[in-house]
Amino acid sequence: MTDLPASTPVVTRVGLGFDYNDGGISNQKLALLGLVINASRMPDPADRFIYLPRIYSRDQDESKSTFYAFGDVFWTEIFVEFLNRWGVGIVPIPAVEYADRIERGGWNHFHLGAAHLGSIAEKEETAATDIISDFCRSLVPRIRSSTLFQALCSEIFHKNNLSVMAQFRIEGDWASYCRYNLDPVLVRPEQNYLTPVEICTKIKRSLPDVKQLYVFCDERYAPQPKHLINQAVEDATGIRLFWKTDFMDPETYRNMSAIDASLIDFEISKLASTFIGLSRSTFSNMSAFERFSENFASLSHDYIYNLPQENLGLRVDKGTRVDPWETCGLPWPN
Repeated sequence: MTDLPASTPVVTRVGLGFDYNDGGISNQKLALLGLVINASRMPDPADRFIYLPRIYSRDQDESKSTFYAFGDVFWTEIFVEFLNRWGVGIVPIPAVEYADRIERGGWNHFHLGAAHLGSIAEKEETAATDIISDFCRSLVPRIRSSTLFQALCSEIFHKNNLSVMAQFRIEGDWASYCRYNLDPVLVRPEQNYLTPVEICTKIKRSLPDVKQLYVFCDERYAPQPKHLINQAVEDATGIRLFWKTDFMDPETYRNMSAIDASLIDFEISKLASTFIGLSRSTFSNMSAFERFSENFASLSHDYIYNLPQENLGLRVDKGTRVDPWETCGLPWPN
């Protein structure tokens, strides 16, 4: 083989991509999904390449936030097989100067990913084989294969028979977001920020046989210590709460990264037989949709608590809607 002349230009392929999305893990997933969809739609197959973003371990205390390579968080081989099925290739991360936070964070791709999730409700016959379903089945966290995750699942499901689970979105960042960003733009009233007692009161009214409940929450930023929350809920509703820290030693939890804690919560949520969340949370919505994509069927006991009524709302949207009325297939109130 003859060497190329020194004057021959070297063509370096630069794919579509972004550095890292600075949202939570569910937002990062939607940004990555949008990136893949954008690449798969490029008219010229030679342009259907992406580079994989860094994964942001987002802590509410920004000084504790860190970055990880994609392959340190997700099984790259499985994801590459998914990309190949949709005609998308991978290139190394290039040296790129991004124009702003939107471009650097892939927020333009995020909006496409979120819109595609919303469109699935109209694709009943093809939803299970759509690119987003294949994406969810192929983006597999490495933590799911860990000894810690398997031990937690054994304690939660096998030894304690905890099958009813709820997201308590009660952290300080959510309270601020609801007050200053979400509530001012809502057309109809919603109950997006409820206390644990208020959430569990709705659960007890709708599911009177529930006596114990596994909770998803960033405990480090809960408004009260869990023992006070536990006592208040049990006194008011008779429901006994369980948290992941009930099943691991304190040092393990203290040393756990924010991304591992989030992914453990998310993967456990997908194993629930009854799940209660809220339609304005990407965690709840993606959990509902990923249960559908993995099981090829919707969970029949999937509820939201942000519908403004005394009872829970029964979810019928596979996690594809954010408006609580649309989520439950209900007509808007007058």
